[in-house]
Amino acid sequence: MKLPAVPHVWLWIVCALLLAMAVLAIIKRKQYVWTVTDTGQSELSSLREPYWLRVLVAFDVFCNVIAGGLPDETISARCGRWSMRPHGHLVQKFINRWLSTIQADHGLQAISGDLGRAQRVVLVEQAALADYARTHPPHT
Repeated sequence: MKLPAVPHVWLWIVCALLLAMAVLAIIKRKQYVWTVTDTGQSELSSLREPYWLRVLVAFDVFCNVIAGGLPDETISARCGRWSMRPHGHLVQKFINRWLSTIQADHGLQAISGDLGRAQRVVLVEQAALADYARTHPPHT
């Protein structure tokens, strides 16, 4: 029994969506050099992420750790960091360039987003330790 041929409609739909995303990203792309102000704004926006986005970031970090990356670093930040090196890994440079066509300065935004989230964790942990030190006197 021969199965009927399935049209490749879904493949064309996916290709059309990717092309549309790339075109829109190129049209809306910022045409200036990344500055310290941009880093600060990106750090602040990472602190206001909704719950569902934090879950996706956690999955991204999990995948990065499985692939041998640093803990608490997203794949995008890793690719962005490696693409800044003169002799960075070619796959990571390709991923960073591809993501930068969808979102301008994606690697730099990912690095500063990771930095903002890390700074928030540091503040929370410092407050917890200070609270513990205040409520539990040292042993003598």
